[in-house]
Amino acid sequence: MAKTPISSRSKGERGAALLEAVIALGLVALIAAAGFSAFSAASRASDAAARQMTSLTLAENALERASAPAFLRAALETGEATLAGEDWRVEAKPYEADDGEGSLALIELTAIAEDVTLTTLRSLPR
Repeated sequence: MAKTPISSRSKGERGAALLEAVIALGLVALIAAAGFSAFSAASRASDAAARQMTSLTLAENALERASAPAFLRAALETGEATLAGEDWRVEAKPYEADDGEGSLALIELTAIAEDVTLTTLRSLPR
């Protein structure tokens, strides 16, 4: 009885096809790894930007709270004042360049919230 061939390809041709398939799978894996790496880096950058924005918002709100005339007057009269919350702090002191004359006093406010520091001036009638 004669054997009938299962495939008309020779062993060499089947080996080449297998090698091509392995190379193609390797290329797909490399491309997928590069895509995952880019996605992961973008995710980390987005998280850092969100944390920075949260800190900036805390510092801006702290400056607004510290702009109350009673707090500014306390800083002017005692030479310094501090206002603090859970994740933020505001330090106030008379502005050094203010010569003490004129109808307005300048108070320097510095708000610190995690890794953000904001500094501004507020005026107060003498």
